[in-house]
Amino acid sequence: MTTEMRNLPLFPLHTVLFPGATIPLQIFEDRYKKMINYCLESDSMFGIVLIKEGDEVGGPAIPHNVGTVAKITNTREISGGRIYISVLGTKRFRINEIVQDTPYLVAEVEVGEPEDDPYIPEDELLARVRLLYKKGEQNDLSNYRPLAILSSLYKVYTSLINTRLTHK
Repeated sequence: MTTEMRNLPLFPLHTVLFPGATIPLQIFEDRYKKMINYCLESDSMFGIVLIKEGDEVGGPAIPHNVGTVAKITNTREISGGRIYISVLGTKRFRINEIVQDTPYLVAEVEVGEPEDDPYIPEDELLARVRLLYKKGEQNDLSNYRPLAILSSLYKVYTSLINTRLTHK
């Protein structure tokens, strides 16, 4: 798969956004209001990254180097000058370099799935999870990065939910 290089505003959180998932956010800090307004004036995209060190509110945060591009799908102003937004996770990205740290983080990122991503196909992952459940012991999932396992499990989960919803 090909990747794209771009500069992307970052929104560090103590939560993870997966591609295909949605998350509501309440924006109240001035720096992030500026970021959201900038995004709305351009392509409505920013990056959500898990915080490695630091806090979500007030101070600086050091992000992990992998995140998800978030597309703003809905906005509304709420009391106290806050902004409520809904975002959809689109693609994963890897941070190459932080290029701006005030008033908010901006990074040069590589957007897209890396060629060496150890994605586990859904049927294989489901078979391994069933085997683990039946045996009650560890098996060979240790070869895969935790993010790849979580991402794969999320895809299986959403697939199961969608299947159940369409069969009701």
